[in-house]
Amino acid sequence: MTGLEHAEGFISFYWDYKKGRLLLEISELDQEFLYLRALATGVGSVDVRTLDRGTIAESALVTFRKTGPKVLLVHKNLAFRSTADNPALAQSVQESFAESVLVAFTVEAENEGRLLVDATNFFLRDTTEVASSIKDAELGDFKLDEERSVFYLPHTKAFPRNTEIEVLLTLSGENVSDKLRPLLPDGRTLSVRQHHSFVALPEDGFRPRKLDPRVGFGRLSFKDYGANFNETTETQWIRRWRLEKKNPNEPVSEPVQPIVYYLDRGIPEPIRSAMREGALWWNVAFEKAGFKNAFQVRDLPENADPMDVRYSVIQWVHRVERGWSIGSHYDDPRTGEIICGKARMDSHRVRTMHNYWAAMVQPVEDDNCELGLDPLAELAFTLGTIEDEESLMLRRQALLTAHEVGHTLGFPHNFSASLYDRGSVMEYVTPRIKIETDGTIDFTDAYQYGLGSWDILAVRFAYSPSPLGKEKEHLEAIAKEGLEKGILFLPESDPRWNTYDDGTDPVSWLRETLATRGALMKRYGPHLLREGQPVSDLDHYFSVIYYFHRFAIEAAAKYIGGMEHTNALFGDGQIPTSIIDSSRQREALNLLLDCLEPENLDISEEVLVHLPPPPFGRSKNFDASTTRAGYAFDQLSAARSLAFLVLDNGLEREKLARVVAFAVRQSEEILVDLPPPVAKIQSEPLTLGEVLDTMISRTWKQPLESQPRHAALRRVVQRAFLDRLLNLATDSQVTPEVKSWLHYELQNLQRILDQSQGANAEEQVHRAKARHDITHFLERPRDWTLQTTSGIIPPPGAPV
Repeated sequence: MTGLEHAEGFISFYWDYKKGRLLLEISELDQEFLYLRALATGVGSVDVRTLDRGTIAESALVTFRKTGPKVLLVHKNLAFRSTADNPALAQSVQESFAESVLVAFTVEAENEGRLLVDATNFFLRDTTEVASSIKDAELGDFKLDEERSVFYLPHTKAFPRNTEIEVLLTLSGENVSDKLRPLLPDGRTLSVRQHHSFVALPEDGFRPRKLDPRVGFGRLSFKDYGANFNETTETQWIRRWRLEKKNPNEPVSEPVQPIVYYLDRGIPEPIRSAMREGALWWNVAFEKAGFKNAFQVRDLPENADPMDVRYSVIQWVHRVERGWSIGSHYDDPRTGEIICGKARMDSHRVRTMHNYWAAMVQPVEDDNCELGLDPLAELAFTLGTIEDEESLMLRRQALLTAHEVGHTLGFPHNFSASLYDRGSVMEYVTPRIKIETDGTIDFTDAYQYGLGSWDILAVRFAYSPSPLGKEKEHLEAIAKEGLEKGILFLPESDPRWNTYDDGTDPVSWLRETLATRGALMKRYGPHLLREGQPVSDLDHYFSVIYYFHRFAIEAAAKYIGGMEHTNALFGDGQIPTSIIDSSRQREALNLLLDCLEPENLDISEEVLVHLPPPPFGRSKNFDASTTRAGYAFDQLSAARSLAFLVLDNGLEREKLARVVAFAVRQSEEILVDLPPPVAKIQSEPLTLGEVLDTMISRTWKQPLESQPRHAALRRVVQRAFLDRLLNLATDSQVTPEVKSWLHYELQNLQRILDQSQGANAEEQVHRAKARHDITHFLERPRDWTLQTTSGIIPPPGAPV
């Protein structure tokens, strides 16, 4: 082709440099291959996770199909299929569900069975849905500008088993949000690079492995119409890499092909070494599964394209503020075989840790200190010495890397692993902070080092070779071993499935966390700042301490109306469901209400004096508080936000429906005839009336506080509780049984208010408004407007 540059490879192409066109040379029709999409560069926003550098989309199985002058690129529908050895049945399923034609190319030229098509418009489109992602996040209205969208040739190449195409897309925006505008040089134009990959299918020989819900795993789901009539069509296979032993007869063998990951060249030391170490933790598990050196980590070759599907990459991703690290992968949608891993590691994690630890430990004075330290050195001022900080920070970074790499290996979150002492790196971990008797803080065991027991069990389940013809028995033995050892993978709805917890039960964890928070609140103050540091920094450190127990509150609240349940299979000996003992539910309820006591909401005057707005030249920090009091920190709004956190979790509508239902089931008359272990007689089940009466007693029936600041905090809690009751009473999704109790308790609260007008002006206006609102609702419930009074909007708790 005269005037065109040719690239020979899996799907060869021609580059028309005069017209800016890219033409594909199609030599294989009706042959399946993979089509992959990704963002090579990002937007830097924390509000849209799908627009990071390195974000990938799901794999698509596609084929070229010629019809007259057109060549169709068809996305095949694998959500419905037949695995039976019956081609006619497979065809009937295929013809029963729709395919998707991604594009219809017009044939430009044809020679010896090779077709030339102009694919320019196909590649220069917003296939990663940048515009819709921004719109969904309410950040603006963007549309593709075709005139300013071009091919990015340095990363447009063809190789024997993959063809990589990269383009620069430009989108122009209107109504651009204040959150997004500062991230764009001109405030309204967004240019990012989008990556396309055409990839040959993996070689035959990979054997899918069925999911066992008791172990848990990332899954490939589809309906199998080849299943027997007495079997479900719902089919789930686990997603995993292909690992085969070089020496199948050896208990532990090198793999035929190891899993190799590459570190982004932009990751700085010593973080780089810590991330390498954390990723390599997985070799401990692979060795238990029978493989030596199965997982390897190398440096990304210079000038290599991190989006090239030949490289599984641990990328260093930057955003304007702290955000998530994310592990993802490409896989073969036919089988679940993972072919490429991509882990996006948030570079802000070190700075996040700085705020976390700076809220707890006084800095060490250093006469040689200079401003402008790198994040690692800056953190050292918080903890004492560079050596202390390096050990702590690097262990956390290794743990984070192991977690995200775990996702790329096929493993899901396991938020029940805290039940068996750091059972998995796939938890969202919280640091172990020990307050010594002398008031000092011990961080020596802050983070785990190495994999947990579930990680090793899951790797064995996914990757250990099974004896010929004995895979079902082999996998069942591993799953039962986990049950016998208490290595649990629970449903996400189980009340023991919690993030950022550390203990065997949420109630004890809240009690411990509340005590630690109390000690940290007493220690908090301006002495935590370095000489010359803006005093306003205390504000964005403060949220770490004030909301220190936020995750423990959420976890303990699940025990009220809670029911433990497992991923039980019939015959495995597990108890499918077990209502949490009413005594433990009461304990959780009273601990939650302890969080609302004025002394647990109060902020000392010494701290409040040192929470000014940011100084000249600095904007408000991402983790600083946002109030309705403008530039001033409002302690009442802060308390209100905590009150809503407790009450929204403690009085969630489905929870209240369960309390009513479980109270009936826990009565002696019903349970007495059931066999053990189902029969668990509780003479005093927790009723919804008791829950609401307890809350009223702990809020509205308390004597007037002697300290005005505590009295004000009590009123904050009382109003928050009333608003929650009124909102629930008007909620159409609340069950009739719950609504009956809500109306009864509102009338009860109205009587309480009628009996006491208040001892001072503040109490009088507070009670008068409450009385008015209850009367208005009871008389005209349909006219009631949802109460949206809010306090401080807490900074995002996760990730920490």
